[in-house]
Amino acid sequence: MTDKYADLRAALEAGPTPGPWEVDEHYVQQQGRPEIGICDVLNMDEGGPKGWYRGPKTAANLALIAAAHPETIRALLAERDALRGALEGAWTLIAQLPPTQDRVEIAQMVCAALAQEQGEPHDNQD
Repeated sequence: MTDKYADLRAALEAGPTPGPWEVDEHYVQQQGRPEIGICDVLNMDEGGPKGWYRGPKTAANLALIAAAHPETIRALLAERDALRGALEGAWTLIAQLPPTQDRVEIAQMVCAALAQEQGEPHDNQD
């Protein structure tokens, strides 16, 4: 099974600037440390850099970058891994139950959840 989060995990292993991060008009910086900028937003066109540019999505993009600092991503991945482990544990327990209609329905739900988490089709998917 391929870890679809491998690139994200590798980026965290590389040691990015720790968070929390905050938005300061045109860039994202480490909170309380304006000398450590994370992302500069420049207007790059045929003539090269023309200075600061704030497009219609700049504020939203900067807010997303600031919110997705390494500690947040690590917490999300840890939660995801724990939930995946719980689903796999449930699958193991269900497999040991006698075959009843309830067991089959529960097994189908767990199987669907595991497949959906991996972005794979499953038997009950239309």
